[in-house]
Amino acid sequence: MARQAMSIRWEIPPSELAKAIEKYGDKFMKALYGLAQRSGIEIQNEMRIFAPWTDRTGQARGNLFGIAERPRHKKWLVRIYAFQGVPYGVFLELRYGGRYAIIMPTLQRLGPQIIKDVQGLLKD
Repeated sequence: MARQAMSIRWEIPPSELAKAIEKYGDKFMKALYGLAQRSGIEIQNEMRIFAPWTDRTGQARGNLFGIAERPRHKKWLVRIYAFQGVPYGVFLELRYGGRYAIIMPTLQRLGPQIIKDVQGLLKD
């Protein structure tokens, strides 16, 4: 039986493919960061609207934040933070059996849609 040689003929050089993949990755990360920024704002708004406590000063409600971050030293990382900015915020979140908690309930409510949105970016 005769042996047949196999070879690969590159239509586009591997170096150009690597550049295209890098460019796609950068474009994807920009889109992901934009989605994270919008989601952070949505999280913040939801927390401020639906916080279950009765305001006395408005400080706790006004210091609920949702922000996105893309660290410069980690090119492929995007984070969304949801946090309470007053010292007693931890008590609102954790005391009384979570009766006044707003951070986790908001993340549980909005998280599945954020995940679907990220999956949608991957399909494009």
